[in-house]
Amino acid sequence: MEHPYDSIKVGNITLPYNQILKGWDCGGRVEKNPLLVQRIAERLHLRGQNLKDHQHD
Repeated sequence: MEHPYDSIKVGNITLPYNQILKGWDCGGRVEKNPLLVQRIAERLHLRGQNLKDHQHD
């Protein structure tokens, strides 16, 4: 993140910043706290990795 209103990216997960609502789009809700958005992106990324790992079982 170079600017305060950049999209937040973790792995293949990107949570875009919404200029109109002044927050990050977190799948149906808008969050304004960048630290919380970072944690949400990390959880989504880990969930995606776990699903991918279980598909190979």
